[in-house]
Amino acid sequence: MTSESRHLVHVFSTFAPGGPQMRAVEVLGSLPSRFRHTVLATNNVLTAREKLRPGLPVEFAEVPRPAGGGVRRGELGALLRKLSPDLLLTYNWGATDVLWLAAMGRRIAHIVHAEDGFGPDEIRGQLPRRVWTRRLLLRFAEVVVVPSRTLEEIAVKTWWMPRRRVLYVPNGIDLGRFTSGNGAAFREKFGIPDDAFVVGQVAHLRGEKRPSRLLEAFAHASIPGAHLVFVGDGPERALLDEIIRQRSLDGRVHFAGFLQNPVDAYRAFDVFALSSDTEQMPISVLEAMGCGLPVVSTDVGDVKEMLAPANAPFVTRLGDEAAYAQALVQLFQSAEQRRRVGHANRARCAAHFSLEQQNNAYRDLYDRFAAGSKLAWRSEHFRS
Repeated sequence: MTSESRHLVHVFSTFAPGGPQMRAVEVLGSLPSRFRHTVLATNNVLTAREKLRPGLPVEFAEVPRPAGGGVRRGELGALLRKLSPDLLLTYNWGATDVLWLAAMGRRIAHIVHAEDGFGPDEIRGQLPRRVWTRRLLLRFAEVVVVPSRTLEEIAVKTWWMPRRRVLYVPNGIDLGRFTSGNGAAFREKFGIPDDAFVVGQVAHLRGEKRPSRLLEAFAHASIPGAHLVFVGDGPERALLDEIIRQRSLDGRVHFAGFLQNPVDAYRAFDVFALSSDTEQMPISVLEAMGCGLPVVSTDVGDVKEMLAPANAPFVTRLGDEAAYAQALVQLFQSAEQRRRVGHANRARCAAHFSLEQQNNAYRDLYDRFAAGSKLAWRSEHFRS
């Protein structure tokens, strides 16, 4: 390793596969060799390491934890000092112990903090304790990175961050991988006719994703011969099975489970559906856009802004279940409209949300702070 190399330490609450973790996997894989990395998770779960490209200069560290659980900040600080990073990257609420260390005068390196959104405990609103904690601690980060305009406004207006220290970097996808194509093999696997209208969702089956909303809307829409596909696993599966039984939808709803590569599933869909109560900038919507699909969605986070203007009529007010079902019916009725909207979504994704754009923004950011530079730029530098 040359003297010019920069050591980046990434601190997660968990490094199990998830949105922030998989984005980090993509970014780390794109960075030049002048960066080396250490990843640690405060719960010591590191299963997403399997997703990293072999040969990357990435090491993993174990966080000391007492028998009863939790993290001792003093021991965490000692570990970080031993690792001697040029830049500390902290991710979401679960990594704020590092910011507490900085607040207590134990600053080890420049800190860049990423916020991606909220979990099921904050669907109806942010917890006051966390709001006040963020107001106190985020000032110890050089910059707070967010993937959505919605979260950007929250950081400024609710967490009281100066706008010049909030950096909007939208998520990106590999447009060479997520393209339209033939989904016949996927349909055949689940016994779905070639000419059937297929609605699909790719998401964890968790409460905040509200897969039951989509299932109820699908039942209410009563589209002749239509099929619904869920790609993902989670605790809502039992509820979905009960709704299927109650609505007599056996044989028309399919569960594909978690798929390492969901491209073939997207290609089998006619419409992609997002039914969440809370999101910021969902990767699944970008993947659907890349595959040239129209999207029916609740109006959450940045979804409406992400999609092409032609898709706007199919983004419905949260809680308006009748409008959501009607959006499915309207897209069923016009294959030409599906084609036109899907084409517009693909073009918008290519223009604004490519993986290359995302990775270049993070490389530029890391270069600035890993080298010890001061905050002498505004977040608008990265805006498209």
